Amino acid sequence: MWSLEAIAKKVLKLNETDALKVVTGNRSIQFEALRLNRQVQLYEKGVDVDGRTLRSVYARGASVYSPNTEFIKREKGQPINRVTLRDTGAFYSTFKVKTIANGDLVIDANTIKDGEDLQDNFGIVIGLTQESKDVLREKAKPIIMTYVKSKILQ
Repeated sequence: MWSLEAIAKKVLKLNETDALKVVTGNRSIQFEALRLNRQVQLYEKGVDVDGRTLRSVYARGASVYSPNTEFIKREKGQPINRVTLRDTGAFYSTFKVKTIANGDLVIDANTIKDGEDLQDNFGIVIGLTQESKDVLREKAKPIIMTYVKSKILQ
């Protein structure tokens, strides 16, 4: 049987960095981070990491693309009401997630296309919006609970 004192000592030994590493090392968390960045933020919403609508520097009026690009996108059956950065899918395929020594989760991708950095034209698009971070935190809660229980009840 556990004593309250023994449990309290184990609680005091919990390490935030170790808990963070357990969460960020979890494949479902990593996959979700990539899904949120590519599918939700870029493809579905067309926003940068600050939640601002992506817009080509060549766009005119209320459009997000130049008239020529809109024509090409229509021909391909692609959305013209938001910048998705997924014309061929090559850019999306470069997205990778890794954890660094302190346990932080980092998303990386090759933003260079035809010798130019996409982020020079569209802003910072690699990373999560606050809304996406909130979704990821909710997904992490059961993982944290399992980790804490395993440390306290061992």
